[in-house]
Amino acid sequence: MISFSFFIRTKLLENYIAMTALTFVSALVGLLLYPFVIRQVGTEAYGLYVFALTVSNYFDLLVNYGFDTPAVRRVVECKDDKQALSAILSAIFTGKLLLFALSLLVFIPLVLFVPLMRENWLLFSLPFIQIFGMMLFPIWYFQGRKNMKIVTIINLIFRLLMIPLVFLFISSPEDNVLYMLIVVGMVFLGGVVATFQIRVRDGISYGLANLSELKIYFKEGWSFFLSSITGVFKESTLTLFLGICFGMHEVALYDLAVKIVNIPRLFTQSINKALFPEVVDKASKSRVKKIFRYEALIGLLVMACVAVFGYFLVLFMGGKEMLMAYPMAVILSVTILTWLIVGAYIHFVFVPNNRYSFVAKNQFVAMISCLLIFGLIYGLTQSVFSVVIALSLSGIVEILYCIYLTKKI
Repeated sequence: MISFSFFIRTKLLENYIAMTALTFVSALVGLLLYPFVIRQVGTEAYGLYVFALTVSNYFDLLVNYGFDTPAVRRVVECKDDKQALSAILSAIFTGKLLLFALSLLVFIPLVLFVPLMRENWLLFSLPFIQIFGMMLFPIWYFQGRKNMKIVTIINLIFRLLMIPLVFLFISSPEDNVLYMLIVVGMVFLGGVVATFQIRVRDGISYGLANLSELKIYFKEGWSFFLSSITGVFKESTLTLFLGICFGMHEVALYDLAVKIVNIPRLFTQSINKALFPEVVDKASKSRVKKIFRYEALIGLLVMACVAVFGYFLVLFMGGKEMLMAYPMAVILSVTILTWLIVGAYIHFVFVPNNRYSFVAKNQFVAMISCLLIFGLIYGLTQSVFSVVIALSLSGIVEILYCIYLTKKI
């Protein structure tokens, strides 16, 4: 039974608040800067910036592989064993470093031979470099040790440092590269501080692991990697499609719609992650069912909030020329509900029952359904809305397929 005492005992409430605050701080700074940045650089330049970030998502996917979620469980199981924690950190860092090197072998030819990337090589290179900075900040380690407070503090400091830098130096479309440089710089500095926290404050040293030790980590992460492939491919590919077939202005519209939807998600997307370390070893059917009911109610309430307040947020953040982002946001708000429910299935049904393959199967079905729905709607209408409709309907398909998979457990 889920009760108030369940949420306040141990560090669960603190962990949830810290994870929510982390997401809130990151997004809030972005939202505060957005109206200024979009008006200074313009929708076309900002759309190109979003396009470059989207390309980097594919490489970020490869580098992160599927390490993080299984790693959280390993940290939970040996959170007080420094030698074991050192081995885990070393293995994950080594695995990501190898994949980063592999990504570099693919990224360089793309920059050399794709005209858009060659003409804007620095803008496309900075998000790629940022991936290495994120490797230095193993959030999964702090999550497993239920110490997300330190992550929130670090991010808060460097996110706040961004604000004066952006207002001082960003003033024209040509400054979109400088804006990216500021973002990447803050990520690297945060990674350095996180590394200091682990090595000096926690007293855990780590470095490169033997390749023979990585096999089990790659095996554990394989299903999550497949799941991530389908998720990133589904969303990022559709974003690239918008840029190629409609233009960078449409990419900026879609990005604003996503930001509007992300505002209420600040308070919802950390729920499953915060509950996971506490519930994973104590999962019961009654407890899990209650989590599902609560999350469904939360998702529906959030959708209503987007419908009521989304128009005014779009008007404030982007101005009248970006009002098309409002109906996009309303349609996309369905994904808040579906991500909550699907996330609950993954964290509290599939993972506790060691059905990692179900995660990949579900995401594969979601990707195929999204592309089929998108192809059908775009083929009939050639509308920019085909992207957001496809994403929302594919989320409903995910829930239905999760229900089907659960019957097999």
